[in-house]
Amino acid sequence: MKLKTIESLDVLFTNNVNVETREIYLLDEIDDESSAKFIKALNFLASKGDEEITIFIDSPGGLIYQMLAMYDAMQNIRAPIRTIGIGHVMSAAPLLLAAGTKGRRFVAPNCHLMVHQGSDEISGKTTDIAVEARHCEKLERQWCDLMEQHTHKKAKEWRKLIKTSDHYIEAVKAIEYGLADYIYQK
Repeated sequence: MKLKTIESLDVLFTNNVNVETREIYLLDEIDDESSAKFIKALNFLASKGDEEITIFIDSPGGLIYQMLAMYDAMQNIRAPIRTIGIGHVMSAAPLLLAAGTKGRRFVAPNCHLMVHQGSDEISGKTTDIAVEARHCEKLERQWCDLMEQHTHKKAKEWRKLIKTSDHYIEAVKAIEYGLADYIYQK
């Protein structure tokens, strides 16, 4: 498809998806809207064939339930998924980077990743707060277990890393940790 005008580009590249090149761009916080667009785009591209889908990730992270929905969508398509971390891949987003097809996970040389303990604003009755706190701990364990499945670190190592404070990871370390396989260079 040849592009003749900027309007053609707008039609081709809508909702952070380039249909022609099978690329999805996660360039925002993970929330209801970005998650819905991501899942729709991923399923649309997957419905068009089993060729590789590339996901560029530059995200500060966001809501864990939406990230888990995106993760599940990635794990339930046949097409191989190439993930590329650029800029910053933080909070919930490193799991999406790691969830790409092994051998097809990249991180740009100047990309910075960060993992940390989950947080939530909890209010209400004491019993409700206790229930919510236990649920947050369960979600944290689930995130660490998923990270273990896709990286070189055990869940207990991920728990230790996130318990202290924000844990920043440079590109070379991301490969060492198993979050990515290669440095991304054209």
